[in-house]
Amino acid sequence: MMGNKIRSSEIIEEAIKELELTIRDAEKADAGNVSAGIRVRKRMQEVIAKLKNVRKVISDIKHQLKAEKEENK
Repeated sequence: MMGNKIRSSEIIEEAIKELELTIRDAEKADAGNVSAGIRVRKRMQEVIAKLKNVRKVISDIKHQLKAEKEENK
């Protein structure tokens, strides 16, 4: 069923790594560094996009399982 599809857990792990890498820039932004703030905002948009993709992946899995269940009736 899953094959080589994108896995939601992998996307979440990528998002967590991205957030961890952003902490230092966030601290700099808190101290008033405008450039660091821009980098933080950009990365947050990227993380948001990844997490929205998780919702899609989970929804696709749900629909696939529902379709398989209907086929097996």
